[in-house]
Amino acid sequence: MKKKVLIFSDAKDIGGAEKYIQNLIDLLEDKYEIYVSGNKTLRSLFTKNFRLHVLSNKKPLRMIIALLKDLLKIKPDIIHLNLTHPTSLLWIQIISLFLPNKRIIGTLHLAVPNRFPKLSSVVLKRTYSKINIIFVAHSAKIELFKNYKFSPKDYYIIPNWINIKHFRPPKPEEREFVRQKFGIRNDQKVGLFLGRFEEQKNILAFPGILNEIKKYNWTLFLVGEGSLKNKLIKEIEKNQLNDFIRIHPFTNDPREFYWAADAFFLISNYECTPLTLLEAMSCGLSPVVTDVGDMKRMVGSEKFVWDRCVKHFIFPLNNSKSYSSEYWNNWVKDNFSSEQAKSKIQVLYERNI
Repeated sequence: MKKKVLIFSDAKDIGGAEKYIQNLIDLLEDKYEIYVSGNKTLRSLFTKNFRLHVLSNKKPLRMIIALLKDLLKIKPDIIHLNLTHPTSLLWIQIISLFLPNKRIIGTLHLAVPNRFPKLSSVVLKRTYSKINIIFVAHSAKIELFKNYKFSPKDYYIIPNWINIKHFRPPKPEEREFVRQKFGIRNDQKVGLFLGRFEEQKNILAFPGILNEIKKYNWTLFLVGEGSLKNKLIKEIEKNQLNDFIRIHPFTNDPREFYWAADAFFLISNYECTPLTLLEAMSCGLSPVVTDVGDMKRMVGSEKFVWDRCVKHFIFPLNNSKSYSSEYWNNWVKDNFSSEQAKSKIQVLYERNI
């Protein structure tokens, strides 16, 4: 009989941390029976074994009741908390201290400070002594110590991974088909961003960047949603870039955007190990990133890192484009193997309590 894993997420929108759950299910469902508990936003991602709850730190009673209901109904062997920040699912973290016979794992994606870092630190030192923490990036561990003044004694660094069989370079006819679908001319070069339109992603820098590189025949696809969308549209119109920048909504399978593009731009203000960057490189796209989180480590060299000067953007872009799509695909295969992640997580799941 398979062991049962219950994953909790308090996400209110869908991003890389939520796609991590899907990757985790794809990775381990042959060995474990996996359930997901979360807010209604996640229902579109997880139709099988999904438990709908209201999970918010602002509603402690509802979160605790959700945990107790799922413990009684599912009787999980392992609880896995998907922590988008250190105090995510805080009330479940606290209750975990009173569950001595449960294996509890927490994947921490970002460790940005909150409004009460000293108070949070006192609580987290206790809860993280019970929870086995997985950092998806070296930078997350460093940020946790910087912002909360402690490091957990029992932790693991397991970088993100992707399905490299799905996210692969396109065949010539596949690339031609999607470029025709999007109306991209043969001589056009397409830069792609895929993610939330939020301050974290530095989304409002793109009109200025495109203004600089459009003379080299570059256009830009921005795929996503978020609170800065209207402001972004106004900036595009203000700079008269409507013919050069296209905005597309999120899609469950972004592969056709990767196949249509020539480069991937992720110029965030903070990150860990973003899945979209791995997906793009695995599809053969040349990356340009900022030096935040583990992104410089992920692309392998500072040659592909933008220094945030708009006039300099073309330099890391040209450096990155000097490498073939096969190079970027192989880089992901060699450094972000799903098999390595699977073996490490299984060891963690099977450890004695």
